Amino acid sequence: MSQLSIIVSSSDGSELIAFSEEEEALVLKSWNTMKKDVATLGLKFFLRIFEIAPLAAKLFSSLRDSQIPLDPKFKGHAMSVFIMVVC
Repeated sequence: MSQLSIIVSSSDGSELIAFSEEEEALVLKSWNTMKKDVATLGLKFFLRIFEIAPLAAKLFSSLRDSQIPLDPKFKGHAMSVFIMVVC
């Protein structure tokens, strides 16, 4: 039987989730799988954000909506952000 994550109290009284070894291994395995295609996943990540919150695309004033998926600078930025946030 696998262990489940547990909630522990930190020194400031807040609660933290501690992963079991099995859960931690699954997270690491997922990250390694995602790292194989960070460029595509990063772009999909941003496109989904823009789908949910269209005004977020306005933060990239140099791009028109139709250019976003094709712009190499944007693709590089999306990949970098995805790596920092997810992997």
